[in-house]
Amino acid sequence: MAERAGGMSFLGTFFVSLFVSVAVYVGMEFWVLPMLTQKPPPKVRLEVPSVLSGQVRVPSVRNMREDRAKEMLQSAGLRVGSVSYAVDEDVTPLWVLRQRPAAGQRVAPGTSVHLVINKK
Repeated sequence: MAERAGGMSFLGTFFVSLFVSVAVYVGMEFWVLPMLTQKPPPKVRLEVPSVLSGQVRVPSVRNMREDRAKEMLQSAGLRVGSVSYAVDEDVTPLWVLRQRPAAGQRVAPGTSVHLVINKK
């Protein structure tokens, strides 16, 4: 086979260009495309610890047994306020139906949380 002026044969040029094409394809498929299609990382929400803010977050005690709900409130630094009873056929007896203040609110430590419990 005749050599080109640059010293590389047609077959050599073909294999070099084939190698470069495959390398570009593999790079696009496994490196560039995944970077373009991935979701951005979630935003981080920094929260001031309750010790510094002087407030605590009210835990959710709905659909929880009355005794467990009271323990959870006390361990969060809150007090159990008034306890009233209502009837809901779809909820297990002695489970919390409602609470006030609502779950997630920030309140001062020692705040009373009022509960409505499903009657037996």
